[in-house]
Amino acid sequence: MTKIAILVDDLFDEREFIYPFYRFLEEGYNVLVAGKEKKEYTSKHGFCVKTQLKISQVKLNMIDAVFIPGGYAPEKLRNDKNVLDLIVKCDGANKPIGAICHGPLVLVAAGILKNRKATGYHTIKKEMINSGVFYTGVPVEIDKNVVTGSGPSALPEFMKAFLKTIAIRTQ
Repeated sequence: MTKIAILVDDLFDEREFIYPFYRFLEEGYNVLVAGKEKKEYTSKHGFCVKTQLKISQVKLNMIDAVFIPGGYAPEKLRNDKNVLDLIVKCDGANKPIGAICHGPLVLVAAGILKNRKATGYHTIKKEMINSGVFYTGVPVEIDKNVVTGSGPSALPEFMKAFLKTIAIRTQ
């Protein structure tokens, strides 16, 4: 069974968590919600989610893909060595990585987007460009195993692209 890790921290965007979470379940995937600690995290608007394990406990052989919702959580996640190590290892293993809205900031911090096409929320454009990303600004961008989205309004298109990437790369 395909396993997807969703990485969260406080102030995640609940729309960018809930929609993908249930789409993954609809596809029959096993979803592992992970945070820096095994605890309950609160979204920007008060939605709460309990993590099943710490990000430091997520090993490469446990998952087939990783997803990072936006909101303010990526600001915290991108400063965590365990998060960055996991992203680098997933990219090195060519595993699907999805990030939407502010989520691509984590991929920038991990150094995996340099010289690659990506998108994200318009307010992070400058930081992405300054990090060597070919920022496209389109709703959804796919570059090899990495799928990025511009924000909540891109979720339907993003999920189609990310699910297709997962299906292709986990066959």
